[in-house]
Amino acid sequence: MRKIMKRVLVIALMAVLLMGCFAGCGTDERPEVTLATKNADGLYTTDPVTLNIIVKRHPDREEYPDYIWYFEYIEYWFGQQGYDVTINVEEVNSDSQVDLMLNTDTLPDIVWAITLNNTEIVRYGVEEHMLLDWTPYLTEELMPNLCAQYEKNPSMKAAETAPDGGIYGLPYITPYPYSTIPGMVNRMFVRQSWLDEVGLEMPTTEQEFLDMLRAFKTVKREGLRTDPLVSSYNFFEKYLWTCLGFYGTDGTAYGTEFMIKDGEVVLPAYTEEYKHFVELMHTMYSEGLLPNDYLTMGNEKAVARINEGSSGVHGWYTLQYVGDDYADQKLLGPIPMGGNDDVYVSRLSDYTLNTVWVSSKTKHPEVVALMMDFMYSEEGSWLYMFGPKKGEDPLGLVDGWYYDDNGLITTSKVASGKYSLMEVYARDHIRPNDYAGLRVDPVTTGDGSIITYIDAVTGGEFKVINDRVMTRSSNDEWWRLETIDTWSDYATSIRLPAPYLDVDTMTEMNDIASAVKQWINQETPKFIQGTRPLSELDKFMQELKGFGVEEYIETYREAYKSFMESTFGE
Repeated sequence: MRKIMKRVLVIALMAVLLMGCFAGCGTDERPEVTLATKNADGLYTTDPVTLNIIVKRHPDREEYPDYIWYFEYIEYWFGQQGYDVTINVEEVNSDSQVDLMLNTDTLPDIVWAITLNNTEIVRYGVEEHMLLDWTPYLTEELMPNLCAQYEKNPSMKAAETAPDGGIYGLPYITPYPYSTIPGMVNRMFVRQSWLDEVGLEMPTTEQEFLDMLRAFKTVKREGLRTDPLVSSYNFFEKYLWTCLGFYGTDGTAYGTEFMIKDGEVVLPAYTEEYKHFVELMHTMYSEGLLPNDYLTMGNEKAVARINEGSSGVHGWYTLQYVGDDYADQKLLGPIPMGGNDDVYVSRLSDYTLNTVWVSSKTKHPEVVALMMDFMYSEEGSWLYMFGPKKGEDPLGLVDGWYYDDNGLITTSKVASGKYSLMEVYARDHIRPNDYAGLRVDPVTTGDGSIITYIDAVTGGEFKVINDRVMTRSSNDEWWRLETIDTWSDYATSIRLPAPYLDVDTMTEMNDIASAVKQWINQETPKFIQGTRPLSELDKFMQELKGFGVEEYIETYREAYKSFMESTFGE
């Protein structure tokens, strides 16, 4: 029953197949689906079933045993249900091998943990009909676990539904994406010692924020040039967009990606708030509240200044560059700016779309549905992530996991030092890749309680699991707790997914987007530095209009229509 075929795809064979069928072999009509019925034994079939799976090898895998435990277990699991199923697994090393299969319509039954983007879903699912549409199989009988997940998160289902109403890929769900962290923010830290030195409190208004930076200009450190504010990876600019009322993504420096404001999909750079953003950045630049090389500083130089302690306010993911001074760092909270009254921050999405997809030619879609639905159960997801508990492997292939003295999941090969982490071991022996099904979050050193937060936008609840104990006694725990304490009341679970556009529309929109983004990124620094006068901001908006920005925005609003309706209502 060992069926891991270590070879790569046979390119010569695929070249022959290229002569027979190219992309476009599908019909324009959506295929009709007739579901199989159960027989007298309560099974969809008693015939032997072979399922061929292709999976992209995880780049961090270190060993390649003659089995992947999870797929071997699924054969056993099917046997327990009364089915005779053989699973052949083939690993590939590159996307080009999968692309070749798509372009020749020679997919195996299942493509595992390889993400398709929405344009590819439209092409190969909606237009070419190569991919199985899951909607007929999303029933309480066949896929109750996935149905339950969709019911918990209707926006996930809306985000995954293609323009023709079909669902062609299955999601990877991470219901507790950041454990006790309700979400990701563009963190700006303020040195409390600098505030104390200038006799100020943490700012809560735009004016107080500017006054704080002006006061920080007076702070001197021997041997160092001091700057009121530095930021890497445009954290500060993204923070400003948040304070101006935009959320739904992590944003970009100059507002070139779609976000949500006042319940509507907008392009921040084509709003009145853009003018306030530019005026504020210009004020800061002209008054020396930003370094004179801020726009060209680069991430390495910004990190160096954070590390040497020469900035009063700084943006970075964590506090790794401040060393033992972590307790001096206080997280800058939300400050309403530009007449905006509401500040929201979108936590990271708890799902990734289209990570498992199936050929429409599979002979036993109901059997495949049973297998995939098991992935969305707690039992199935646990077995996929960690394998069997110690002493409970029915296959006798692995020695199983257990809790160590610190309450962490481990196995003998991890405990012995052969593997650094359970995650690394699992990729070699339990599963080939992480991103499939439902990710369970094991409670180890935490108390396992479910923490409920109120969504700042919808008023609904989203939950995280307390799987670790934090006491502010370390650099890492400090910034995490600062994030929780400062931003929890402003967090929302609303996050824009990738929209569905057909290939022709995507091509047209990409052309417009390229021109629009290039102009925004070219002209915005000029406004900030003063080489283009602020009096030309209205002219700048007309220039964007000339590039087709309004058609671009309207197209994406229409693409997001079902998602926004499922999120905010009609």
